[in-house]
Amino acid sequence: MIGRGGRRPLGRLPVAIYYDEDVRKRWEPQNPDLFRMPDGLPERARLTSYLKEYFGPARGAAIDSGVGRKVCCSPPIIRYQGDIVETAMGREPIGRDDVTDLLYINYKMPDYTGHVYNMLSIQEKIAIAAVDRELSRLLGLLQSRFAPGEFA
Repeated sequence: MIGRGGRRPLGRLPVAIYYDEDVRKRWEPQNPDLFRMPDGLPERARLTSYLKEYFGPARGAAIDSGVGRKVCCSPPIIRYQGDIVETAMGREPIGRDDVTDLLYINYKMPDYTGHVYNMLSIQEKIAIAAVDRELSRLLGLLQSRFAPGEFA
């Protein structure tokens, strides 16, 4: 997620985040000197709940326990990314002023899944289906917030 019309409206940096799976195991600003976290993230317990629902109770905290890359390719992570987008859409001033905003979302998981499992694996199909659901969700958010022609 990135962008806000102007250089630094109201003195605030634009939002750009990623999930640091290798070191901190949490969402981080892309470059803290240039970008910031959005105003609030969904609770981490929500992600843990999604993981438990998908993998079962034993692996519910898998993302924190170092199980690693295979968990990061899973639908719970993709769904939680959608939660982050939805929360940011509700809390950030996207489209609220007379400036042009840019909302850029990289649904990285299908590419990542191909590297971890192989692009011909069933996991790839599962990741693509999960991203399709999130794209539909994003379209619904945009349609509820903006009139036709106010977003592309």
